[in-house]
Amino acid sequence: MVDRASIFIGSSVEGLDVARAVQLRLEREAEVTVWDEGVFHPTDYVWESIEEKLEGSDCGVFVLTPDDIAISRGNEYSVPRDNVIYELGLFAGSLGRRRAVIIGP
Repeated sequence: MVDRASIFIGSSVEGLDVARAVQLRLEREAEVTVWDEGVFHPTDYVWESIEEKLEGSDCGVFVLTPDDIAISRGNEYSVPRDNVIYELGLFAGSLGRRRAVIIGP
């Protein structure tokens, strides 16, 4: 029997509907965990929790929804949450860019 791939899905709270849709699509082929399914615990450091999930994952999927506003040089932009970008970077740096997938509008 072939082991199923382990996929982590990161998103903002606002992007959870998209994350769940991705999970439904992938769970026939892989073990899929969305970030709010017991990954982070109240007494743990967030950094350690995400590193632990990274070590057990074959791939990360990150839903980048425009949830925050950034102002740069007088222009206002809708941008993804910085923590989701950070997690994407951790996965891309560790697993490689082909195993850190971005989903956006």
